[in-house]
Amino acid sequence: MVRGAYEYHGPLGRLRGATLLPLPELEARAGELPRGRALLLVCRSGVRSGKACDALAARGFEAVVNLTGGMIAWNEAG
Repeated sequence: MVRGAYEYHGPLGRLRGATLLPLPELEARAGELPRGRALLLVCRSGVRSGKACDALAARGFEAVVNLTGGMIAWNEAG
């Protein structure tokens, strides 16, 4: 999840098994991410996670997916 800690623990919640990696830390911590599997990136509305997908793709990550609409859409979908 590329959200802030206050969002990760906030009312919109988080996906089960999600790892918090705020967008401002992404570049410095990209080496912690597995390259051998798909990564689902999530934020509040899908904007930051979209930027994170672009940044990781530029670093050679091949299977990055943005949760369109973010946690807002996830919660609305039930």
